Amino acid sequence: MKPRALLVTAVPPHPPTTGGAQRTNLIHRALARIADVDLFLLRDRREFPADDLASLESRFGLVACVPRRRRGEWLPWSLARRFAGARVDRVAHHLGSVAVEFRPDPRIAQAAKAMVAARRYDFAVARYLTAAAKCDLFDSLPVLLDVDDLDLEVVASRVAASMGGAPGGAGRVSVKTLLRRTLERRHLRQLQGIVDPLLRRCAGHWIAKEADRTVAALEHATLLRNIPFEPESTGPVPATHPTGASTPARSPAASTTLLTVGTLTHRPNAEGIDRFLRDSWPDVVAAVPAARLRIVGGGLAEEQRRRWGAVEGVEVVGFVDDLEEEYAACAATLCAVHAGGGSNIKISESYRRGRAAVVAAHSMRGYESILEDRSSVWVGRSDRELSEGCIALLRDPTLRDRMAEAGRAACAKELSFERFAAAVAERCADVLKAPRAALARGPVAFAAR
Repeated sequence: MKPRALLVTAVPPHPPTTGGAQRTNLIHRALARIADVDLFLLRDRREFPADDLASLESRFGLVACVPRRRRGEWLPWSLARRFAGARVDRVAHHLGSVAVEFRPDPRIAQAAKAMVAARRYDFAVARYLTAAAKCDLFDSLPVLLDVDDLDLEVVASRVAASMGGAPGGAGRVSVKTLLRRTLERRHLRQLQGIVDPLLRRCAGHWIAKEADRTVAALEHATLLRNIPFEPESTGPVPATHPTGASTPARSPAASTTLLTVGTLTHRPNAEGIDRFLRDSWPDVVAAVPAARLRIVGGGLAEEQRRRWGAVEGVEVVGFVDDLEEEYAACAATLCAVHAGGGSNIKISESYRRGRAAVVAAHSMRGYESILEDRSSVWVGRSDRELSEGCIALLRDPTLRDRMAEAGRAACAKELSFERFAAAVAERCADVLKAPRAALARGPVAFAAR
């Protein structure tokens, strides 16, 4: 008889149109191999179209939807929220304490504990530390945590990115930048006293990158890399995934198109594009006048379409149903994310389709031991290095195809679903066989995998 698992997340596994949703989907798929899985979404049911909700219930075992409280719904902000809800929510999000994101949410915790009592789960899996905190199941059953983006690192990267100032010289920063820097530093100080104790209440952890082991509570975490997504309906994912059965076609020799793909409502993606167009793209166009940058992704705002589309050589596409044609036509891809979180799955997806990538240094998180700078990927540690990489790959088809093949082989070796599923199964097995008394003391100390 399979054990019973409760998967708790605010990021649904369907539709798998973002990196976060794809990781949830893959974790659910891996868990379903070893356990009967129920899904508890920290979202409002009314957010989902009827077809998506039906799929979540029939395919993913959705048993409950309970939305998280916004920061504006907590005191003292809630006193003013009835008069100007949306505005209060925005102000509370920026000025309110980040600590409320890591408090038990009474509505969520009550629903979760009722389900645990009724369904007798053997363990829970939480996607992100905030989801684990909201449910507050630590004293009810073992909680395994998918860290994915470590909250401390995400905020620290935003602080670091804000230190760059405006183009043109050190010290020249806008009032908006100074305010954001001050708020992010405040949030970072608050998180430093919150994250570690919560991590230690979890029975085990998965991390997406080795660097997270520098956090003491994650020393024995299991590595669970982000991998290219393949819909389950296509059949079993081969052990050599993401290369598939055939080698991708080389980039068109005459192509001068760069492709950037990402969810455009995700602030790090949008800000990365803004910065690239401002500080790197002019040099690219000056060196390669025929250069084109195609911006593809869901959530495109009309203001973004107008602003980005006004830049010479930029083609703003927005959401597309099938990315294959976009990858087939481009010379190389760009990932210019300088701060924040995200799965960065767009990098391995590029190599799966046979295209080399030019990436900002921050975007390399999790790929440091897989891809090698200037051999299989071009890492831009500055705005100038990003433009130099784009110019080099646009001018030299042989270079970009050689880098693409090297990166494709490296990703194929390290980023398979079978490895992913094995890492999930191993950590679950460790927790299931450990005495409950040992789990109550915090993470079970297994050798790092």
